[in-house]
Amino acid sequence: NILFSNLVYLNLTSNRLKFFNKLDFLNMKNLEHLDLRSNLIESFDKNQFISLASLRYLDISNNFLQTLPASLFSSQDK
Repeated sequence: NILFSNLVYLNLTSNRLKFFNKLDFLNMKNLEHLDLRSNLIESFDKNQFISLASLRYLDISNNFLQTLPASLFSSQDK
């Protein structure tokens, strides 16, 4: 993921994505905009977005999510 470390905008809309590895967004510390709408996502790992310190916009609408983990954006080490 070092290749994507300077990525600021990522649009993965309508790609029929079902899941993400818990490390898929690791090292994307500059990512500000993440669009995951209109996919087939059913769940996220409990710390899926923890490394996205610069994230300002997230769209996960129009997926198959029923619940979100309470720690989706926060560290367990608080």
